[in-house]
Amino acid sequence: MITGPRVPDEILRGLQEATSAAQPQAPAPAPDGLESPFAPVAAGNGTRAEAADMYGAFSVETFANGTPLSDTHEDAGGWLDYVDNFAAPNFWYQDANVQVWAYEQEYDNWEDTYGMDAVVAVYHSGHGVTHADGRYEALLGGTWDGRTRASSDRMRLGDEQVRYVFWSTCQSLRVLDGHNPIRTWQPANLGFRMLFGYETDSLDHPDYGKAFWTHWQTGKSFSTAFMDASWYDISTEQAPAVVACGATPEEARDRLYNERLFSSEAVSSDYWEWRWYNAAASAMATRPRRFEIPAQVLTGRLARRRVDGRYADEVRAKLDVPVAGAAQAVHGRAGVSFLARDGAARLAVQADGSFDAAFRAPNHENTTALGVGRAVAGARDFAAYAGLGEGDLVLDRVLQKWSAGGRSKGDGDLSAPRVTETVVQFTQQLDGMPVLAPGRGQVSVSLDNDGAVTAVRDTTRPVLELSSKSRRPAAEREPRRAPSPADARRGLDRAWERRMRGFLAHGRLPVGFAEVPGSAEIGYAIKGDEAVLTARREISVDCGDGFTKRYRVEAPLAG
Repeated sequence: MITGPRVPDEILRGLQEATSAAQPQAPAPAPDGLESPFAPVAAGNGTRAEAADMYGAFSVETFANGTPLSDTHEDAGGWLDYVDNFAAPNFWYQDANVQVWAYEQEYDNWEDTYGMDAVVAVYHSGHGVTHADGRYEALLGGTWDGRTRASSDRMRLGDEQVRYVFWSTCQSLRVLDGHNPIRTWQPANLGFRMLFGYETDSLDHPDYGKAFWTHWQTGKSFSTAFMDASWYDISTEQAPAVVACGATPEEARDRLYNERLFSSEAVSSDYWEWRWYNAAASAMATRPRRFEIPAQVLTGRLARRRVDGRYADEVRAKLDVPVAGAAQAVHGRAGVSFLARDGAARLAVQADGSFDAAFRAPNHENTTALGVGRAVAGARDFAAYAGLGEGDLVLDRVLQKWSAGGRSKGDGDLSAPRVTETVVQFTQQLDGMPVLAPGRGQVSVSLDNDGAVTAVRDTTRPVLELSSKSRRPAAEREPRRAPSPADARRGLDRAWERRMRGFLAHGRLPVGFAEVPGSAEIGYAIKGDEAVLTARREISVDCGDGFTKRYRVEAPLAG
């Protein structure tokens, strides 16, 4: 029995003070063509009329006793923004209103409306860590019962309503170095279907939630959308992970690779299957980082493609994607995109002309990993054959998709980790300098262990011109010499100093910080329709008490 403040008063106070409405609101009409992520709800499942009981979120930027974060509210808001089209939210707790009562058995479905187990899908963005004993802890924004952390060993999730748990935090789903999802999350699992998190530290970034739904809308499963959003849109230096449960290995694997609608049905936790992304360890699998400045600092102007049904048909024909019928137009905030699906095959053409296609499901029966050299050669051949990419392409890095599984009873019966697919990523070069990943400017080719191409993604843009002209009027600038690598370093130092001032404004500086080895590089960053020569590096921050976080800092080199 938990002791401490009387819970109803504590919760009601949080509701009154919350900066975002915790009470259900009517969803806005869904934009044309958007697909609902909710499976039909069976009658008599116990949901209440006054709340949809479909989803809710927690996000913390200011902690009760930890180094602040900058982008978690935007992260959770991006995740909520899409589902808001289809159902009313139960809650969105922020900062001091995120308290431990919402994560533990006694009150995690308070009033059948509030808490981790009060909704089918829940999203938490903030600080997290998995300790050596396998316990996961999330640092919270408020104090309740004298505590400021939610611990996995005290959670009991899924005996009421939650089926999908998203932890947008560092180290929330460890799968390596003696850790596995069963070790951490089996005591907490009383019926959830899937859990999403990270093997590694993650970058403090506002776009995780939004990018998840962008990838899901292309026809990807939940697990693929979550991991692709992290790798392709946020950082190639982190390892996203997802686990699914079921009564048998076949059920868990099918859920892990194919489930893409939120279901309210509980499932067995007898068998767990998990997957994660990791950069290939081979020395030939990563482009060497360059911290050099070309003789002339140029800015690129990128062309906009006219994207319509005809363009979508041209992409499908060029790639020979096996989908029948015309692509469906979807009117979203970024413009009109075109989607088509036929079984495992899919094609998504975005409003900016980039596209993401899958041809077939990978052959998971072949468990012998495709060698990096063979994967790179196969990807090069396919990219040339299909005419992928714009301009000069150079190998950027190789990603390996891994999976493992095991039983939660008896001796565990864990399967050995295995590579299921290899992704070879190329990047555009402008004036001999690479476009910095992730984001725009890359071509990615996925191959299974048979060497068959399973999927491609092309986000390159045609370059209209490269110019040395400044983007600012002459009256607003002074003549300047060409920057040097030392200037770039000083620019990155100033960018980090601004970040440190942000920590100070929130009243707490990190315990320590250090540049991530090998992360510093210079290349072109795509900003809208421009390609700007930019210095970049990542910083690892010690937030105290075992909590860490990564930050990316950039310094544009063109004025």
